[in-house]
Amino acid sequence: MNNQQGIDTAHACGAQVASNAEPAQPAQPVHQQIKLALDVHAGDVVVDRMVDGAKPQPPQKMTTARFLEWAAKQKAQAREVISCYEAEPTGFWLHRQLTALGVRNYVVCPTCLDERYGGVNNDRTDALELRPGWMRNRKLIETTATDFLVVLARPEVSVHHYLRRLHNLALGLGWISSAVLPSRLWPKVRFKEKRAITRVEHERILQAERNPERNLYYQLLWEIGASQSDAAELQADQIDWKNQTLSYRRKKTGEWAQIMIGNGLKQVLKQLPTEGALFPAISQTSENDRSAEFYRRCKLLGIQGISLHSYRYAWAQSARSAGYPERFAQGALGHGSKAVHRAYARGARVMLPSLEAYESLKAAGTSVPAETH
Repeated sequence: MNNQQGIDTAHACGAQVASNAEPAQPAQPVHQQIKLALDVHAGDVVVDRMVDGAKPQPPQKMTTARFLEWAAKQKAQAREVISCYEAEPTGFWLHRQLTALGVRNYVVCPTCLDERYGGVNNDRTDALELRPGWMRNRKLIETTATDFLVVLARPEVSVHHYLRRLHNLALGLGWISSAVLPSRLWPKVRFKEKRAITRVEHERILQAERNPERNLYYQLLWEIGASQSDAAELQADQIDWKNQTLSYRRKKTGEWAQIMIGNGLKQVLKQLPTEGALFPAISQTSENDRSAEFYRRCKLLGIQGISLHSYRYAWAQSARSAGYPERFAQGALGHGSKAVHRAYARGARVMLPSLEAYESLKAAGTSVPAETH
């Protein structure tokens, strides 16, 4: 009996203590902001998450139902959750469900996320490309340094260039009172590694290319190192057979490029039309189309890291390796700046002749071309 009374008394005391205890407080959010870039399909979602402006995490794929459960957990972990996805083909049904969860979602206009037509366009790359999508509807005065850093995390140099120009324009016109991102905090521009096409790669491409016009087009690029647009738009009347020269004005700089016609170039030009455009079909295509076709050819051959512009690097490096005077190479490529030309030719490996060889040439009365800087 006494034992039972003791148990009852203990239970009563416990109940009294419990009734006097403070109610449990809801857990406080751990993060300030979570951003979600979504690539939405009918049955699944690929999501790329960034927490408090840190480096974006690898994309992950999950079913729609599981994603909504996961999104609710994200909302519980952060004061603010922002997401965005392309409207087509999923429409606004997901937008309504995310909004109901308290997520600030943006539905952006569908765009081609493979603008360079590189042939690489999948769920993972779509999610990565949509990271900056929420900025499209953000008011200028609401844009933060974190938003800038997300966009600047993209590898394209043009993104950095144009964002900085727009930022400076807004600052100069007084649209914003102070810099969104101080100049010393802008990430360093990281240029992609550029390399020349090798002779072996060039010969493999020629062997595989069955289209006669494109085959000759690639041969011409190898011989003169012109940009893809300048070469594509060459005209027959730009060839001076009497003086054995090929002359054209560069579209990019307006500089004249003049080249003596050697045996290799002569063999190519003799196979091209004698009037009008040297490449009638290619001249009607865009830069993107020509780049996409060259990329496709390289991909089939397993060749990586080159583009049509690699022919210019190859020509400049070959010229330097052969001891071609810099001012001649600069004129041949239409470079107005020696600094630009040296950037093209910097990958060349030059075999320096011995001083004895030069002294022998001088003793024999043979002139040696002098390098002019």
